[in-house]
Amino acid sequence: MNLLNVYSLNNEKKIEIKYRSTVSNGNVKVIMINDENQIIELLNGAKEGSMKSTINKNIIIKCIGDNFSGNIKLDILYDEQPIEKNDEELKEQEKIAKYLDDGEYFINKINVKDNYAYGNIYRIKVINKKIDMIAKIKVQGEIQNQLVESKYNDDGWGNSGYVILDFSDGELKSIEIKITHKKREASKWGFEEGVYKPIDIDKKIPQEILDSLN
Repeated sequence: MNLLNVYSLNNEKKIEIKYRSTVSNGNVKVIMINDENQIIELLNGAKEGSMKSTINKNIIIKCIGDNFSGNIKLDILYDEQPIEKNDEELKEQEKIAKYLDDGEYFINKINVKDNYAYGNIYRIKVINKKIDMIAKIKVQGEIQNQLVESKYNDDGWGNSGYVILDFSDGELKSIEIKITHKKREASKWGFEEGVYKPIDIDKKIPQEILDSLN
């Protein structure tokens, strides 16, 4: 059989896979390879159904066929239950939120030492003086020709890509976010592509609280 399509799912999440296939000609099969390298057959031929699973590290879903014509539909649904945070994380987020009004914020905490930039970029949504949602990108790299390009694998919502920091005239002028891979759950929130102007958040949040973000 030939490989028709492949999906790779990671991050710790509970998922439900809904599938449906119709076959006009040939053969088709969809299999899932779980974290323990076990092969689970989702469908063989024309079939409709669903199954639930938990991703601990990585799950691979493969569609394979032989002279296949027809239709395959896969819907991968993610559990919307919030990820539990430890007490220390919650306390730090409460400290940050109390200095911000309700709304969304794009903030950065970037340090520069010996021509090397490092730190974090955040998108934060505050509701009732509490952080409702947060996305985070870690950046680091040497300043070359007044620019830093830093790759990121996950912003907490499934996005991956790279960030360009512009240090024209010796200070951070802009932050450009590029997304090269966007997972399904990222469509609900997370970072968006674009060029952002750094916000001087130091005036709202004390330095020691900003330091705790790193």
